[in-house]
Parts: sequence; structure tokens; C-alpha cells
Amino acid sequence: MQNGIRINKITEENKLQNYNNSESLSLVCKLLPTLLIKTEFGVGKYQFEKIIYNEDNLELLFKLSKDNTSIIQDEIEYHIGNQFIISADQYLYAYRWYAIS
Repeated sequence: MQNGIRINKITEENKLQNYNNSESLSLVCKLLPTLLIKTEFGVGKYQFEKIIYNEDNLELLFKLSKDNTSIIQDEIEYHIGNQFIISADQYLYAYRWYAIS
């Protein structure tokens, strides 16, 4: 019985940690909501949409911005799609380089 209580406590702590991580990450995404992604069709400008969970992993959904020139936007949207999902680590890695420059 002790193991069951301990596992439940660890699970609850993990849920709380994930919630805290998602809140912090959400604040960062609101401060830095734009990603520029270089593709073979041009540079796509993507805007943060929301945080999602995929198999208990935090991921970020970005949508193609309407600020792109229509030709580039149409090409990117046709070949790649109008949204993409990246992990929290990938997002933070991208902005690590932005912060250095």
C-alpha cells in the first residue's frame, strides 16, 4: 500500500511541475511569439498559437502568419502547411541563439 501512495504523490508532483513549466513557457511565448523559419520556399513567419500536450510532453503550436508576402505564404502553406509543432526544448534553443545575437 505504501508504494501506491508514493506513486500517487510522485504523479501529483509531476503534474504540478508540468503545470508550472507550461505557465512559465506560456509567458515566454507571449513575450516572444514570432518565429522565422527558413524553408526552401522562403522565410516563413510563424506566430505562437497555444501549448499542447503530446504523450505528456509539452509542445508548442505555431501558425503561419498572414504578414508574409502572399506568394511566399501561399508556397509555404501549399508545400509545408500553415502550422507546425515544436518541442519546448526546440523553441528555447532557437531563442537561445536569438538572445546571444
